[in-house]
Amino acid sequence: MLQGIGNTAADRILPVVRPYFTHEDTALRRLDALGLRWFRTREAEYLQIKILLNESDEDVRAQVAEACQFRTITEDFVEKFIKAGTSDTSVRARLSLASNL
Repeated sequence: MLQGIGNTAADRILPVVRPYFTHEDTALRRLDALGLRWFRTREAEYLQIKILLNESDEDVRAQVAEACQFRTITEDFVEKFIKAGTSDTSVRARLSLASNL
């Protein structure tokens, strides 16, 4: 259900899914991250960066990195995506971010 809600990409839904980005269950965090791929707002992009730079679970970071392939990264965030892509320990995350830059 969480993925379905995120897939709506309705800007008004972002506050509903936002609490799950810090949920203790990594499966919920991964689903939440997957839903971010359709949002086109600066807030969604900020959340992606925050997760890429701060998330402890490699699979969640990789999910966000893969979700980034569905959107154009705005100029304001390119440097942060490069930082995330060059510093991540996950090969999957690094490759996904590199393919989107």
